[in-house]
Amino acid sequence: MRTAQGAWHRLRCRGDRGHGRWWRIPCVANSLVSGAIAWGPSRRIRPTPSRRPHTSDRPHGGRPSTARPQKRDRIRGRAAVQLGRAGAEQVSESQSSPLRTLRPALFLDRDGTIIRDTGYLRDPNAVELMSGVATALRLAQQLHWPVIVITNQSGLARGLIKPAEYDAVRKRTGALLAEFGARIDAEYFCPHHPDFSGPCDCRKPGIALYEQAIRDHAIDAARSGFIGDRWRDVAPALHFGGRGILVPGPGTPLDEINRAQAECRVAPTLQAAIEAAIEAAIGRVA
Repeated sequence: MRTAQGAWHRLRCRGDRGHGRWWRIPCVANSLVSGAIAWGPSRRIRPTPSRRPHTSDRPHGGRPSTARPQKRDRIRGRAAVQLGRAGAEQVSESQSSPLRTLRPALFLDRDGTIIRDTGYLRDPNAVELMSGVATALRLAQQLHWPVIVITNQSGLARGLIKPAEYDAVRKRTGALLAEFGARIDAEYFCPHHPDFSGPCDCRKPGIALYEQAIRDHAIDAARSGFIGDRWRDVAPALHFGGRGILVPGPGTPLDEINRAQAECRVAPTLQAAIEAAIEAAIGRVA
């Protein structure tokens, strides 16, 4: 029996009649350690002449023995086969979930950043894209950056928006972007409000939804852009070490603009913000 990695065990097959019939089974222990495939179709081989017993050693006047293998040998053979199959299942499972490479992304607010903020939007026909949004998103798509929307939707907790209405607005937004060759890769929303449903970890500037998106899409948060028209949209960048960029709109308070200028960055348009986020990510790599 050889024990080197990649070697084969030779086991006498149960029920064989006569000498010289052997089955070749993988060396299970070494295969499991090395991560190699530990089980495959076995094929019958004949022993080399140097290992063939002499006729004088055979009982009954030199005729092959018809005695069945010892019970202990049969148990060892079955155990080796079972371990081999288990090793193959372990390898196939690891191959089905390869390690993913982390990549930067754009975390965007929805209302006031991608579509106009009309306040608790429930009618999909009232969805209107912000100027230049599709062009800005295509810039990210060219670099294979996922576009991920993180949005607070307290209208759900207040009872002003139904889940089906929110979903209809989301689909309408995606359809309008698709007309210009742009898309949103994922969207996460918080349906809570502290006055109606109690405190939560997912309402921005909380980071629970960001953490979930980072896990779901293998995101390098430190090289990502956090963009929106309110301070709560860019504040998570300070936690993750990314680039927070405020794009002020009509509803952006002045104190939030001043704070973003001091702690993050302010851009006049979404496209300018995305370009700044990409430039910052490239600078980190360099």
